[in-house]
Amino acid sequence: MLFASRGTADAAIGMVAVPEFKECPIGAEDLPGAPLHYRRIPGFLIDATEVTVSQVDQQEDWYLPEKLAPNPPPADFPLTSVRYDYAVAFAERIGKRLPEEAEFEAAATNGGQRPTPWGGALSDLGEWTMGPVKQSPRFDVIRYVDNLWGMYSNAIEWTSTWGIHYPKFAQIAP
Repeated sequence: MLFASRGTADAAIGMVAVPEFKECPIGAEDLPGAPLHYRRIPGFLIDATEVTVSQVDQQEDWYLPEKLAPNPPPADFPLTSVRYDYAVAFAERIGKRLPEEAEFEAAATNGGQRPTPWGGALSDLGEWTMGPVKQSPRFDVIRYVDNLWGMYSNAIEWTSTWGIHYPKFAQIAP
């Protein structure tokens, strides 16, 4: 779970600045239900890593998800097993928001300079194991001014975007 922000300086600590992309490719020609189209993505901030178990533990009057509470993962592991409403509430509590799907895809591909977050083909998709944040495989670190870790490996990310099919023939947003 990564959070994005266009907000305060306090919220920006530990975040990576993703620049504006005027014509960012979204989707892919060989991805059913998500045809390639181009969008303008304004610049934004995104957490450098997934939210960790320790970040949740540091919040007063907050709790781990029910599934994790009896046997919590290590403190430096990404927070998993959360419902959407938990993710939104936690983001709001710390002054952030969930990224939009297009923001996530733009950040994960460096504005389309990488074909996928891991740099390979869609056919390369495979299993991965959960591990501490900032220990992503070398191929899964995207370099902006600061590094962005684990956009493909580790935990699956929430976005604020509804799960609907992409438009068949999208146009570049103004």
